[in-house]
Amino acid sequence: VKIDEELRSFTSGVIDDEEVKVCVPKKDEKSLSRRRLTRFGNMTLDDHFTLSTPSSTVAFEDDQAVVLVENLSQIVLEKKGNDDYITVSQTTVSSPGLILIRMICTLVATLMTGFLFVFCVQLILFLFLGLTIESGLGTQDGSVFAFIGTLLSLPVVLRSLSQIMAMATAFVIDTWKGSKFMKTLMAWKSTKIDWISFSIFIGVPIVVASISLCTGTASWWVITSISWFTLVFAYYTVFALTVIYHEIYGCLQLIKRNPELRNNKQPNWEESNLKTFVRAIKLRMKQRLSGRDYMTYISHGGDPHPDKLNYDELRQDNSCKVSIGLVARLSQTSIISKMYNVLDKPLRQYDPGNVLLQNTYFTAHSWGLESIYCLNPKKRFIAIIDGVGALSREQTLSSTSCYFMGTFLTLFVVVSILIWIELSAAGIVLVVLLGIALLYKPVRASLKLRRAYRNNILGDDGNYRKINRNVASEAFYIIHETFRITEPKPRLCYIVFGLEVILFFIIPLVVLFSVGNYNVGYLFIFLGVINLLRDAFDAPACVRELGSLEGIEENNTDKSPMSAWREKHRLGHIISDISAGEKSNIWIRIFVFFTLIACLVLSDAMIMVEMDGGRGKTIEFGRKSEFEYKGSNALNYASCSMIHNVKPLDGNQKNSLADFAFLSNVAYLNNEAATNSLNEWFGNGTVLNLVANVTEFKTNYEEKEGIKSPVEYKLLEFPSQDLMVVAVRGTYNSWDALADMQLWSSAQLAQDVRAILPLGIWWTDILSHIVKAISVIENKALKDVSYYRETTAFVELLRGKGYDNIQIVGHSLGGGIAMITGAQTETSAIALSGPNNMISRRTFIPQITPEALDKYTFNIVPDRDLVPRIDDLAENYQRIKCRSTSNNPISCHTGMRSLCEILYTCGSNGRPIPCDCAKKEYHFEKPTSTNGAIFSQECPTEENK
Repeated sequence: VKIDEELRSFTSGVIDDEEVKVCVPKKDEKSLSRRRLTRFGNMTLDDHFTLSTPSSTVAFEDDQAVVLVENLSQIVLEKKGNDDYITVSQTTVSSPGLILIRMICTLVATLMTGFLFVFCVQLILFLFLGLTIESGLGTQDGSVFAFIGTLLSLPVVLRSLSQIMAMATAFVIDTWKGSKFMKTLMAWKSTKIDWISFSIFIGVPIVVASISLCTGTASWWVITSISWFTLVFAYYTVFALTVIYHEIYGCLQLIKRNPELRNNKQPNWEESNLKTFVRAIKLRMKQRLSGRDYMTYISHGGDPHPDKLNYDELRQDNSCKVSIGLVARLSQTSIISKMYNVLDKPLRQYDPGNVLLQNTYFTAHSWGLESIYCLNPKKRFIAIIDGVGALSREQTLSSTSCYFMGTFLTLFVVVSILIWIELSAAGIVLVVLLGIALLYKPVRASLKLRRAYRNNILGDDGNYRKINRNVASEAFYIIHETFRITEPKPRLCYIVFGLEVILFFIIPLVVLFSVGNYNVGYLFIFLGVINLLRDAFDAPACVRELGSLEGIEENNTDKSPMSAWREKHRLGHIISDISAGEKSNIWIRIFVFFTLIACLVLSDAMIMVEMDGGRGKTIEFGRKSEFEYKGSNALNYASCSMIHNVKPLDGNQKNSLADFAFLSNVAYLNNEAATNSLNEWFGNGTVLNLVANVTEFKTNYEEKEGIKSPVEYKLLEFPSQDLMVVAVRGTYNSWDALADMQLWSSAQLAQDVRAILPLGIWWTDILSHIVKAISVIENKALKDVSYYRETTAFVELLRGKGYDNIQIVGHSLGGGIAMITGAQTETSAIALSGPNNMISRRTFIPQITPEALDKYTFNIVPDRDLVPRIDDLAENYQRIKCRSTSNNPISCHTGMRSLCEILYTCGSNGRPIPCDCAKKEYHFEKPTSTNGAIFSQECPTEENK
């Protein structure tokens, strides 16, 4: 055994009741007896805590085997008799039945995770919608303090939600692996965890389903699904709370055990948790506020390992690139330096992934093209370039080629999509330049890495050295090191922590309760307290400081090696997969993306809130007596003439579908343009636009409810038919887009979860229940400004005045509102491209029944229009064509295009043809002239010339 000053030789330990002597580092001397060691022939195996389960030893007389379990397979190290070699084999322990059970359990866990994600997105959305209320956009009064307070809640919310989803992802993976990590978390016997998991995922749902079937319950599947979902969510809650407990407890143990975290004071297991809490805060603030130098070092072959080189030695190396962090620069300025201490000896900050031995080895047999392309550039990888297991020259060349080819193809695909959607040349060039700017640094680093590798494999004659696979392996890898060169003084640490608590917890909490947002307020307390504790007792910060997990097991009452292994495995898994892992980073990016979208829409809504209530341009027509569409030669749409329970607007039953589509478009116009367009379509005096009635009602309604409602609608009277039509305007500005998000984002996300999941259609019956449960976080102020509340009240007022013959129409958002109001008031509602309400029906006040939607609502659904596919369709709808090009599906949502499609297919039947129908991008033939007139002369628009 080679001995140096860092090692103490021949330290005693006990393995399988037999005393042995091994060589261990001084710092590990105390923990030797706590390691899970196994005698294997003339070797000693040490179970590292990164294993998913500890190894098992099997002995039969002279034969011995060590079994390592990984999910559905086992790796067996076997030594027979006096053989001087070990046989390594892999066996499969799965069966079709086991795989089926795992798939079912994982499917339900994934379903729960999907709807947990929906809940998280809805929480972000409701916070931003709350900002509109606090800013005065949705109420008569606004509070700047409330607005700022709600905005300050976002950091805590985003971080908490990302951690929730990271734990949910780990829960799904652990479910597929048979709850291996859950067994480590709970520290119960394996059989107990297995029985609990079986009962939750299989046993109880089967019993509930069987009882429901025996009692003849028609909704047996709904009852079973809700019970199943609730049990799995409760199981996940236990999983998450246990993870949080062990993370905080592990941080406490590390701080109490290690002098490096205690200002070089001796370990003190009796130290109060309050004192440890103060030390933890100081450590966390040091990690966050310290000035750092960042070093990138290429190591290979005979170079000394970077972990053994100090700060000054690394800076002197020519291949080491050093960059000084912004905080390090600022902390050395004349003003800020008073709050910082400059370290005499810079301290290495360890990467948790490297501490937990999360290094990737690329050898001749482990190399793969797809693994190279998807490699995380921040993760340490070790490439074997010579000796045993060395990569071939073809593999190394393919690695470089794959990276550059993948980068080029990614940029090429983006440009192709931009060309396909017909983005301008200037826009494409701008995107390409932005992509090149973003890729410049990583491409340059890759070229530098390739040159360094090439220099290492060149011989003295300038040619590539021949790989010798009979010598010791030679490694080549990049090391990213971080050194702390300045650190904040204790007073600064406590001040910053106090400010964080005040700004991001206390103020938002006070605001949420002061504005009556109690549901989100209670949830914020729960998330904020947990986030505060996890932020203070930061286990990853301890690992970055220490570079190991040694000592966490010292205070255990159970002194067995298995207990020590479990402690390290548990905390290591939490740090690597949840707290500081890639999963958490991915989820925080996703939530930031949704936050930015909501922020952009909110900002635009604030700018456009004072806009006029409609467009001023009158719809232009060709003279009805001179032009016509005769209709399709094939079968027309079945609902061209709606003759059942829908009264014709002016006695012309043939035009009912086109008439309703026209009125949906009229809702976007201002009152003057609407009146002119109605007279052109129906004839002068046929329709009356009752502006005063709507204005009077809106004024009274807003005064009564104390809100400022932006919903726009018109009341149109057809005196000859004794008919009133309420035409609701659709999405016209960003404020309307916020209303869309408020009412239907949850249903849309639920549909997405169902579409992604295998057999997702099975869960359709419970989607409305889950969406309803998610909506409990919506505060009363948001519900009060929901668009449908006013339109429903308006229709009820009309009915109270004796108007029995009422119909409601609308396009897009207006169509969705029309169907809600129609179902609530039992009034016929015809929507054009409106979002549906089957999944979201329980979130409205009052709730809507499926029977009411089936009986009173009708939706016109253009092909490739995404909006009328939000939420599930009721029974009555009509699909129509969209003749736009495949690269422009957004235009399928245009209300005028749909009107032209109906006229073209069903025939105009005496109605005038809008000039827009002749636009080239609409792809309709020119209307037929009855007297030789030319349509382009009647409609001299640029598109028709």
